[in-house]
Amino acid sequence: MRPVLYLLLGSLATLFLARAGSGPTTKPSRRKPPSAEVQAERLQLLKELQARGIFATWANDRGEARVYVGRAFRELTPEQQRKFLSVVYALFFDGPDADSSAARAIRDLDGRKIGVYGPAPGGLKMK
Repeated sequence: MRPVLYLLLGSLATLFLARAGSGPTTKPSRRKPPSAEVQAERLQLLKELQARGIFATWANDRGEARVYVGRAFRELTPEQQRKFLSVVYALFFDGPDADSSAARAIRDLDGRKIGVYGPAPGGLKMK
């Protein structure tokens, strides 16, 4: 079961990242907001990952996306974790003002922040 999950995560995240552009950058963004179709595909991917126990829920508040991750997320490789958080980041912050935002991974058991993804930290930083 785990290899199927890893394959799904890697292939789908790669697909959506390719459509979103090159990912976070430290240069000012000149990107257009994503299309409704791309956003719907990202949202569907996140719902599938939620159903598989990768995370419990997500929220976007004051320029910071919070993703409450489950045990399955912590068992992923660092590259898989990066891909997952980059899709969350792209769902909320792909567009003209994306460079000042971040997606944080929070452990669902105790609310402890365990990672952040965005341009300011230079990609993914896990604790």
